[in-house]
Amino acid sequence: MTPNRNLLRGLQRYTTIDASSRGYKAMSLTDPALFEYPFLYINMKRVPLFSGNGPDFKPEEAAALREYMLRGGFVMLDDFWGPEHWQDFLVELAKIFPDRQPEKLEIDHPIFHCFFDIDEIKQVPGRGVTWGFGMGFILDSADYPTAVHGVFDDEGRLMMVVNFNTDLGDGWEHTFDGFYPTRYCNAAYKIGINTIVYALSH
Repeated sequence: MTPNRNLLRGLQRYTTIDASSRGYKAMSLTDPALFEYPFLYINMKRVPLFSGNGPDFKPEEAAALREYMLRGGFVMLDDFWGPEHWQDFLVELAKIFPDRQPEKLEIDHPIFHCFFDIDEIKQVPGRGVTWGFGMGFILDSADYPTAVHGVFDDEGRLMMVVNFNTDLGDGWEHTFDGFYPTRYCNAAYKIGINTIVYALSH
């Protein structure tokens, strides 16, 4: 759970939000306590990268996520790559919201300017995905453009952000690792902190 702890440390350091590095909880989507938390982070990594990882929402989980978001909860999805995994994501999204489609967020969207001013969506590398570990991806490849998409409710409220072709979690996780370039950590923190600030204020 180091990525979550580091992100919360960053939130505490750079904002006035009363965050604790232990102020997170891994939980089942069907846990009734889910509705006590305003922000939910989900790693979307799917096969064939690593067998067994990534969500495959059961009907009761999709129903819980749908109710969570429609009641005001905010969901951040992260760490999935390429057209096959995008199709995986669309399958999972259709389980939650069969009548909603993701929309690409342009750089002038308020989420990119509510705390840090972000003028470019930079790819944050995952170790096993973008650093030549034989998995078919190359860092900053034009074939895998990084983008942030959103899913909105009927009133136009952004209730889900979808970070595609990037791995913010690795940027947080490797904050104190000398082999991991600081510029990627910084980019990951800016997106993560902006997303939390936006989620808690809209």
